[in-house]
This record gives sequence, structure tokens and C-alpha cells, in this order.
Amino acid sequence: MSNSQKRYVGLDVHKHYVMVGAVNAAQETVLPPRKVSLLEFEGWAKKYLRPTDEVVLEATTNAWCVHDLIEAAWTAVRYDQYWQDQFESLAYRIGPEKAIVAIARKLLVVIWHVLSAQVADRRAAPQQVARYFIHWGRQLRVKSTLGLKASEFARQQLDRLGIGQELEQAPYGTVTYRLPPSASSA
Repeated sequence: MSNSQKRYVGLDVHKHYVMVGAVNAAQETVLPPRKVSLLEFEGWAKKYLRPTDEVVLEATTNAWCVHDLIEAAWTAVRYDQYWQDQFESLAYRIGPEKAIVAIARKLLVVIWHVLSAQVADRRAAPQQVARYFIHWGRQLRVKSTLGLKASEFARQQLDRLGIGQELEQAPYGTVTYRLPPSASSA
């Protein structure tokens, strides 16, 4: 590929969207800057990105990210027996302050594995994951943006992760959502 055909794509990842844009070797805009929701990003990438594109990903962090990760670790310790056992074992040896940082790091490793391998956490409880996807679908209003009910969105995501094929319903608050049959169990 000649240098004049090479494209440089910039991705600035935010909580609910990605800012995208691209220039060629002459620094001419070939993909104008655009805000793409995280739900639409995979489709956008398949449509517009080429295997030969050079991609620049903005990866910055700040103290709030560390604070959020420590808060997530405390939540995991508070509500999950596995993480509580891990914390107690560590806290006994190194103290609670260092132990919670160690738990946060372990959670970060789990997050990295889940995102990089695009798989479910090996300890994931399908019903809890379904409840999360229902919440996420409602929060992102997938009915109006994708034409899917929250339960359909949850089933689609569970199938993508390869878990919960046997689930027929998922409680969410005071409502129980009936999930469509799994496409992967057919």
C-alpha cells in the first residue's frame, strides 16, 4: 500500500461514546470527526475501518479512575463472597489499605481479560449478568435506538458472551423480564 493511501484513525473513548476521525498521509480529512455511541461502534468499525489503517487510541487516566476502581473493589468485597475471602486473606497479612488496592488490581486484571478476550468472567452468574444487561438496555434506551426491548437486548448480549442459554427470565427490581429463547441453543 502506498503512503498516500494510508489512513490514520483517531479514537477517543469516553464512557458512552467514541469520538472518531481519520486523516491520510497528507493530513487531509478522510473520515470527518464524529461521535459514535458505544452501542453503534462495532457496526461503525466494520463499515469504515480497514485492516491497513493505523489506529491511535487515546488512553489517559486520572485520580478519579483510581478512586472508582477502589470503590468497585470495596463493592466487590462487600457483596461477593469470593472477593470477601480474598480481601480477608490479604488484609490479615498486609493490612486492609494495601489489601483493597490488591483487590482493585485483581479486578482490573479480570476486566482486562474480559475485554481483551471478549468473554464472560468465569465466575459470572448468568442471571446477574442478564439483570445488568436489562439495566444497561433500559438506561441506553435500546428500544428507541436499536428497536429492541431490554429483554431482547439482554438475550443478544448473553448469547454474544456464550452464557445463560438456559435462562428464560430475569428479575429486575419488582418486574420479572421474560427473555427470548437463546439463538445459540437452537
